[in-house]
Amino acid sequence: MDLALAVLILAWCFLTGETLCRACRTPFSSRAESFLVSSLAGVVVLSYLTTLAGFLGALQPEAMWGIFLAPLILRVRRLAGWIRSVAVRIRQTRAAGTPLPPVDDELARFNLGVLALLGLMALAQALAPPTATDTLVYHLAIPKAYLEAGRIVNLPNNMFSFFPLHMEMVYLFSLALGGETLPQLVGLGITFLLLGGLTLYFRRRFAHRYSLLVPVLYFSTPTFFKYSSAAYVDLPVAAFIFFSWYAWERWRESRAVGWFFLLSIFSAAAVATKLTTAIVLSLVAFGILWDSRDRGTHEGLLMRCVLFALAVTLLLFPWFGKNFYFTGNPFAPFFMDVLGGDGEGINWDTARSASQGQYYQIIGMGHGWLDFLLLPVNLTFFSEPSSTRFDGQIGVLYFLLIPAILGVRKKDLPLIGVSGVLLVFWFLYFQFIRMLAPAFVFLTLVLVGGLERLTRPRTSQPETVPSSGRLVFQKPGFGYLVPASLAMGVLFNLGLAAGPWLQSNPAAFLMGRENREDYMAHNIPAWPIYQSANRLTPPGAVILMVYMRNFGYLMERKFISDSLFEAHTLQHILKTDPSPEGIARQLKTLQATHLMFDKDYVFGPGSAFTPPEQTALISFLTESAERVDRKNGFYLYRFMLD
Repeated sequence: MDLALAVLILAWCFLTGETLCRACRTPFSSRAESFLVSSLAGVVVLSYLTTLAGFLGALQPEAMWGIFLAPLILRVRRLAGWIRSVAVRIRQTRAAGTPLPPVDDELARFNLGVLALLGLMALAQALAPPTATDTLVYHLAIPKAYLEAGRIVNLPNNMFSFFPLHMEMVYLFSLALGGETLPQLVGLGITFLLLGGLTLYFRRRFAHRYSLLVPVLYFSTPTFFKYSSAAYVDLPVAAFIFFSWYAWERWRESRAVGWFFLLSIFSAAAVATKLTTAIVLSLVAFGILWDSRDRGTHEGLLMRCVLFALAVTLLLFPWFGKNFYFTGNPFAPFFMDVLGGDGEGINWDTARSASQGQYYQIIGMGHGWLDFLLLPVNLTFFSEPSSTRFDGQIGVLYFLLIPAILGVRKKDLPLIGVSGVLLVFWFLYFQFIRMLAPAFVFLTLVLVGGLERLTRPRTSQPETVPSSGRLVFQKPGFGYLVPASLAMGVLFNLGLAAGPWLQSNPAAFLMGRENREDYMAHNIPAWPIYQSANRLTPPGAVILMVYMRNFGYLMERKFISDSLFEAHTLQHILKTDPSPEGIARQLKTLQATHLMFDKDYVFGPGSAFTPPEQTALISFLTESAERVDRKNGFYLYRFMLD
């Protein structure tokens, strides 16, 4: 059911986006371009409509179904006609069928097979219950909380709720219509739009020969593949940034205002999806000014700047306005030392903000100029998932393609420039591999484009070898060495990507060998104690979570937690007054009724609590609390404060 709904949601996005593009008189050069661009534009519209419904207090399933059904009913004939036209085009193409040279055909078949395998694996993962960390902490936890409230409300204990939530609104819409896997399927659908866009762009700008290698190179990157089906925002933000570039180039070619409008909303949507991509706004502004300089006229420059600023304001202002209303600081949790906002409206402060910045600086393998030069080696051979060494893996394909830089031409410099700016910005501030998704979009195009030029035959007619019936270029060894090396690199990447997939084992769930309880238990060690918290506590319980990784999506009770620094509230209580009476008094003020914690992180060797604090907590739990349950080293206590 969720899979069918995901297809219909993407159809909704296409129909709505196409209407928007037609209203803006956007000229498309092909059906594929129309579908990809219109669908992503529809995603922006869907997010904005859901956001408006949230601020109007209309986040009910009935309202979401109304938004969903209206365009499908009004434009069902258009959708049917578009499907028929695509089917006719496919039949005509098959009838015409000019075969590719055998070497290219084998390469294309290999790439298609890899894409099919990756697509099926990602689809299986998306159809399984969500288990990824950030998905459970805020990408789905915040939409779930808003849905339960029926509107956008303040969530002071979740610092991430103060970020712009563009994609989270799309996930909220999906949750309102279907099950918990629908947001993952919609996110995967946006990834497919990105891969389709990369393929289309490469064919337009470079050639057909290696066009399928572009999505294979990008999608087989282990970390990108892992998060493509996890309701994250990293690949959707890469899609918005790529299509911003695509719209900029098409606007420069056609001078159509519709393409400039798409450039504006896609770039604004990228920043509204992930604030760490704010540098994109500067790139777009530079692109607008560069176009005026290139054309030798400033005519219309002011109007373009106003339109761009309006798009950014429309997509970002609702979230900054919400922050100002709840905290007094529109940019909370940032700039709190200057603009304030440290109060009851948000469980965050300048000290933790500074600590967060320090934490980001230890991710990666250094921030010096030599570290930057060593990035290809460090990212390829020393990166590790779930560690401070970039927290992910990129595989070996990008490293193998480094020689393809020799094929770069002058006309590729803008692509290199955008990739370089995004890469440097990432290197200086956020060295998580998943945050490389936007930069690697452009790096992929540059490297595969260089490879295509380097391996292009010097003559239009390759020589024929009668004994084998194969076609070879002037240097047969080189002609086959490159595809063989790429194939080995792809297979290596597949092995890295398959490891986490096999560990989570979504196939067991889909084939009925595991129910949801078992699947969640073997993927999330804390799942049993979360279930205990939901089943063994009264509806009015308020649970203080300590080192529980803040999986708010799994909670069906109210809870108090600390973002990132998960012991902050309890540490503050123990430092303020560690006596049993003092602890009880402070817990009453918090209205907390239960405590749930990870024993290893609270009482283990690496605990953030000092020995006196541990002693005070043990004394309090012995005197004024009773244990409700214990599972896998996680504990649930009920306070007895009266």
